[in-house]
Amino acid sequence: GKVLQVPGGVGRNIAEGISRLLVPPLPPPVLATIVGDDAAGSFLLKELRLLRLDLSLVEQWQDFATPCVVAVFDDSHEL
Repeated sequence: GKVLQVPGGVGRNIAEGISRLLVPPLPPPVLATIVGDDAAGSFLLKELRLLRLDLSLVEQWQDFATPCVVAVFDDSHEL
């Protein structure tokens, strides 16, 4: 088997969709969120920086765990 890590979250997904619709010269959408100072938060920040988003309201907090969801699929791609 294999493990895949993909960025997500409702707010992140909506911000990405809006950023794809608002092309320059329109400004990028602003994402306001908090992530933890953990591996998941660092991964999410790295992925967010690849998108056309204003991340000025994104904070990384110590002693805060970034929420994660795990989905396990069988060989026929069923949950």
